[in-house]
Amino acid sequence: MMTKIKITGSNNVIDFSADAKYIITGGYDGSFKVFDTAKNKLYCKTKVKGPSNDIIIHYQDISADNKYAAFSTLGKVFLMDISKKEIIWEYEFSIAERVLTNTFCFFNQCAQLLIPDGSRLLIYDIENEIKRYIALPEGAGHADCIAVNHGNTHLAYKSSNGSWDLRYDSNGKIVSYCDEYKEDMSDRIFIYNVATGKCSKIIKIPYPKHRSAQICKNMKFIDNETLLILRENIGFSYFNINSGKEIDTINWNKKGFEYGDFEKAKIYENGRFVLFRNEIPNKIEYDDDGNVAYYTTPYELMEYILYDTKEDKIIYRKKNRLENTAFHPDTKQFAFLTHEIEENNKYTKYLCIETITMKREELLNKT
Repeated sequence: MMTKIKITGSNNVIDFSADAKYIITGGYDGSFKVFDTAKNKLYCKTKVKGPSNDIIIHYQDISADNKYAAFSTLGKVFLMDISKKEIIWEYEFSIAERVLTNTFCFFNQCAQLLIPDGSRLLIYDIENEIKRYIALPEGAGHADCIAVNHGNTHLAYKSSNGSWDLRYDSNGKIVSYCDEYKEDMSDRIFIYNVATGKCSKIIKIPYPKHRSAQICKNMKFIDNETLLILRENIGFSYFNINSGKEIDTINWNKKGFEYGDFEKAKIYENGRFVLFRNEIPNKIEYDDDGNVAYYTTPYELMEYILYDTKEDKIIYRKKNRLENTAFHPDTKQFAFLTHEIEENNKYTKYLCIETITMKREELLNKT
């Protein structure tokens, strides 16, 4: 059975709340919406204004108690009080972040936000309106990914700044240029003690030497001491934050997902489920030197895959276009954005929610 909610606007990202009561969406047009899944309708929305190429929302989050939601665009984080249905706070990133919309996250089980801010991390206590900063090492900035563990005792930070990247100070002044070699900040994860603000461990992330920067875009604690991180073009790796040792790695190429889009992959239920888009190119274009230039992939060969890392198998797959998707492990609900062509070639957009049944899972695993 599928629920379809008619929507408007240019929607981009989609996520469930922790209890599946709400679904939040962020758009290409600066719009942010909260949907009530019990009533199958829009609960509240807001929209920020700005240059059309600057207001795309790529990052959003909702607090565990459903009191707050947040999204980033225009170089800021916007915080919404869901019950009041309005923006109550906003914070502008340091120019050192160099992007128009950046990563951030809520703490687990408490009303605090973690926001990368160039040479420091901001911890914002929402209820008490208190800001606290943790200093990052020299050369940090342009945050790649962040995470907070379940007990709110440790946080993890990773920069995107490679050896040859242009770097800025917090005011936007260039401090080093692209032709100046400097220490690579992108091949390690910094673990911080939340209470003291001190760095407790630096975890080295091994990558091929020819890579100029080690981009991850996804990182999550699966318990208080184990960190799961996406390693681009390799897979997902598990690290112990106390020893810094690599525990295990899931290599997606070896599992047949050679063309998986893992930059936007989502990790659920303590790292057990991973949702990502897989592409199967049917045509390869070569350049004049005989090297692969690009792949051509028709829409019908794009599919979203929900992978169970514990059982080591695909439990759900759905062909869909470029729109984003979300999964809720406890209720087994799968949500996605789509559109249909109706009379007079009119496009009607929908937020669709369907429940994955065990019978359907078993059938998919056999195909």
